Amino acid sequence: MRELRESETLELKERWTDEALKDLAAFANTRGGTLLIGVRKNGEIVGTATEDAEIQWIANTIVSRLGLTPSVRTQTPQGLNVVEIVVKTGYAVSKVHRWGLQHFGKPVQQDLQTPVEKGILKAWGEKKGKR
Repeated sequence: MRELRESETLELKERWTDEALKDLAAFANTRGGTLLIGVRKNGEIVGTATEDAEIQWIANTIVSRLGLTPSVRTQTPQGLNVVEIVVKTGYAVSKVHRWGLQHFGKPVQQDLQTPVEKGILKAWGEKKGKR
């Protein structure tokens, strides 16, 4: 495994916490990135639980809280288990609240509405405002 140092596209966590969701959302909103669980901030590999149930729980949490479907796999550098979560760019995730992060669900690269739809929605909004 390469030398581990945090960057814009690499986050290190000793264990899974809900704080990891913010990092994954940031990756999705920017250039993508990798989160490694079982690695201290200084790059020391300490290992983590990698039973199927634990990995499935992490993946389900990411899907249900962020709406993202990252690649989740395990590695064993230095004989210690590390969970690697890779998030690709292209989904807008925002709105932090006490229950987690809300995912708006449309790829960032796509325009959410055609010009015709925008015109209809604008006209409808103006009518609604006059009522």
